[in-house]
Order: sequence, then C-alpha cells, then structure tokens
Amino acid sequence: YSGLSQSAIAQRLGISQMHVSRLQRNALGKLKLSLFNDPAA
Repeated sequence: YSGLSQSAIAQRLGISQMHVSRLQRNALGKLKLSLFNDPAA
C-alpha cells in the first residue's frame, strides 16, 4: 500500500479513512518504541 493515500487504502480494505489513520499511527508508534527502546542498542 506504499504510495497510496489513506482514502485509497481505506477503500481497498473496506474500512474508513479514520480507521486507516489510527492503524498507521499505532503501527508507527510501535515501530518507534522498538527502534528507540531496544536494550541491545
């Protein structure tokens, strides 16, 4: 889904654009935590 707008993703998945926004925000938050809170780093 790279390069697609949130609206285009929502339409393809059959969900709302707001839900896509929340999913992206949550995923980015988890990614940031895993990158910056890695005890091995």
